[in-house]
Amino acid sequence: MACSREPGLLSSVIVGEDGTETKWNQLSEQEKERLIENICRKTGERLSVYYSSHPEEWEEFAGKIQEGDR
Repeated sequence: MACSREPGLLSSVIVGEDGTETKWNQLSEQEKERLIENICRKTGERLSVYYSSHPEEWEEFAGKIQEGDR
């Protein structure tokens, strides 16, 4: 699962694992990229776990995607 755009719905404040808060626009481009990659990876992992447990929903979702490609 790849992410190629900067997320538009993130809060303007990022809370670190240690509880520190940093404004999004104060992060370096490298930090932003790392966070975006992390969000994409975790989202992909969670979707995979969910759809592994609900294969019928995956089939329905995949069918709708294929319909949209036509």
